[in-house]
This record gives sequence, structure tokens and C-alpha cells, in this order.
Amino acid sequence: MEKIEVVNDKLREEFRKIKLIYIVFLIEPFVLFGVMLVFCYFMRGKIEDFLAAATLSRTLPRTVSLVFIILSVIEYYSIVILIRRLNTIIGTVKDTMHYSSRYLNVFILLLSIAAIPSIFGFVYYLISFDIIFSSLFYLISLVSILRVLPRFNDFRDRYIDLSEEDI
Repeated sequence: MEKIEVVNDKLREEFRKIKLIYIVFLIEPFVLFGVMLVFCYFMRGKIEDFLAAATLSRTLPRTVSLVFIILSVIEYYSIVILIRRLNTIIGTVKDTMHYSSRYLNVFILLLSIAAIPSIFGFVYYLISFDIIFSSLFYLISLVSILRVLPRFNDFRDRYIDLSEEDI
């Protein structure tokens, strides 16, 4: 019983780091959305002049939005597939530190993929100045990041499944 308590304490300690990284990635879409709103506020009357000077074709923003939508859908389903394959990606582990480092690497990869639509939304806003459609990309990113939400019980159970230790 003591070994289980020691392992649980070590896993809780490592899980705190994972929660902190998750919170940082969760804040990222909000920061980009805020930057977009500030930019929109300061460009209030100048957007029409900027678009007229740049003579952007109306097909360019539509084409870019279609590409970004397709990439966002691919991104979401790639996260779903990677989460299902998480045990095989991590592989067998020796101890809690080894498991935590492998899990953290995969977790950062998943969060990085989940944050991509918010970057797409920001780039799309800079191209088209369409704040409503750009906001949808931020929502897609938030849903993707929430999909990757870490849970301690899953973290611990996965360690028990993948560890070579006799617990």
C-alpha cells in the first residue's frame, strides 16, 4: 500500500506541471483574440482605406478561409486520433519521471496542434478584417484545447497500464 501512495504522490507532483502548461495553452486563444480586438479598435476608421489601398480581391479571403476551415477540421480529428493512440505513442515506461517526461512531450504536441486554429483566426483577421468569422477559429481552438483537458485519474491509470513496475 505504501508503494501506491508514493507513486500517487509523485504522479500528483508531476501532474501539477502538466496543469500549469495546460493553463498557459488555454490562455493563448484569449490573448490572440484580445490582440485582434485591440487592433480592430485602433483601426476603426482606417480599415476601409487600408483595404482600398491594398486592393485585396474578395476571393482571396474566401479561399484562405476555406483552406483554414479544412485545416482546422483535419487538426481536430488528428487530435482525436492521437488521444486514442496515446498509450502506443508513449510506450512502456520505467518509472514516474520517465512516464511524466514522455507524457508531457505528447501533451505539448497535442496542445500545440490544438492552438493552431487560433493562429489561423488571427492571420485570417489580418487578411480579411472579418472579426466574426475570425472568432469562429478561436472557438474551434478552445474546443480543441478543452478536448485535451488533462485528468489526473486518466494520467495515473495510463501510468499503471504502461509501467514496468509492480505496483
